[in-house]
Amino acid sequence: DLSGGGRISRYLHTTHSLADLERTLLALEAPPQHRWRAGLFASAERPVVDAQAMRTREGLAIALAHMRAHGVLLVEGMPLTTEGTREIVLQIGCPRSTYYGDSMWSTRAAPGEDAGVQDTAYMEVGIKPHTDNTYFRDPPGLQVLNCVSQAERGGESLVVDARSVVRSLRENAPSTLDFFTKTALPWFSYDRDKRAGLPIALSSLEPVFRFAASGELDQFRFNEVDRGDLPPGEWYDSLFLPHWLPPLAPGDH
Repeated sequence: DLSGGGRISRYLHTTHSLADLERTLLALEAPPQHRWRAGLFASAERPVVDAQAMRTREGLAIALAHMRAHGVLLVEGMPLTTEGTREIVLQIGCPRSTYYGDSMWSTRAAPGEDAGVQDTAYMEVGIKPHTDNTYFRDPPGLQVLNCVSQAERGGESLVVDARSVVRSLRENAPSTLDFFTKTALPWFSYDRDKRAGLPIALSSLEPVFRFAASGELDQFRFNEVDRGDLPPGEWYDSLFLPHWLPPLAPGDH
C-alpha cells in the first residue's frame, strides 16, 4: 500500500466514534464532505496539520474537520517511535487489534519471521490503489500509516477519493456502478497470526460499494490482490471482466 520501494510504515487501525470527539466535530458546524481530484495537497484547502497541534483541542478539531471534509489527512512531524505514534493517534480514537498485531505493527519483517508477513505491504513492489482488510466483515473506518523510513527512490503515496470514483462511474459507466453495488464478490486472506503462530483464513462476500440510506457512500472495498476466485465461463468473461477495471475520468486519482 504505502510501503513500496523499501519504505517502512507502521499501521494502526482505530475507531472514531468517541463521544467527546463527536461533540468537537459537531461544534465545527459539520463541514460538508468534498469530492476532490489530483492536486488536493497543493490546494489552499490542503488537509495538513502538525502532529504537535493535534495534542491541543483546537488542532484536533481542525484535523477532524479535514478528515470529515476530505476523508484523508496528512500529519507532519509525526514521532518515529511506536509509542509516540500511539500517543498522537489516541487523540482520535482507540486502536483495534487484529491478527497482524496488537493494534500497531511494522511492515519490516524480522530476520526469519514468516508469520503475518505474507501481505504485499512487506514486499518491495509497487501496489495499485486499493483498500485494506477487504476480507474483514467490518473493515476499519479509519486507517493510519506512519512513514518512519523513506525509501531513497520510489515509495510514493497515492491516495484516491472514493466519492470521486462513484461520481465518475455514475456519469461515465452507470452499469459498472450498478454491478459493483449489487454484486457481492469474494475477498480472502491466508496468513499466520503473529502472536500465536496459528494459521489464519479470513473471507467475506461483499459488494465493492455500499451506500447508506441517505444515498451517501458508506463503505468501499477494492483490492485486486485480496479478491477471491470467481468461476470462469460466460458470466466471468462477459459480465465481470469489463467491470473490474472501469474507465475513470482524468484526474480522479
